Amino acid sequence: APYYSPCTAGQMVNYFKGVAASTRHKILLYDLPGVTQSKITYDMAMELIREVPNLAGIKSADLQMFRKLKLNPEVPQDFIMVYSGLDTFDVAYKWGIENCLDGMLSCTPVNSGAMFRAMQQGDFSTAAARLNSIVLLRDTFVKCDLWPSYTAAMNLLGYEGNFGPDYVGTISAEQTEEIRSCMQKIGELPKEQA
Repeated sequence: APYYSPCTAGQMVNYFKGVAASTRHKILLYDLPGVTQSKITYDMAMELIREVPNLAGIKSADLQMFRKLKLNPEVPQDFIMVYSGLDTFDVAYKWGIENCLDGMLSCTPVNSGAMFRAMQQGDFSTAAARLNSIVLLRDTFVKCDLWPSYTAAMNLLGYEGNFGPDYVGTISAEQTEEIRSCMQKIGELPKEQA
């Protein structure tokens, strides 16, 4: 949604219709009300599904909306629902929402891979444990400063560069060690040799 100021439902629907009409490509709605100040609702999504032929799907953390979309026979079978509510992805998966996109998955390849494999095998106990590990690292990032912590984790995994906005700066050597220690604890990095 536009993010300069909050929009009404009608303004948001008009905006998305305008974007869709301006391209021959498929579009994906992104529901991010914490940034845009405007929430994409179930009713808005349904109106757009009915009226926008090149609407491919939606990314949102709204599990209730996704559940309603999943149960509605009007929603095309190929409509993509990408869940961004990391903390409850295992619950969403049980409801049939199999796609998750969160930055934490990119810096936790060991746990993310194991989580998806466990869910596919119906082992939700293991999946929940792996998800808890990912959330533990995320919470450590938040404590130390999210973006520079993510950069530190990606660097520890061998990916050079800055992975956050230019204006965020860096974290201290002590915080980097805290990130390293957490990544070792959850199995993303090998434990140091004694």
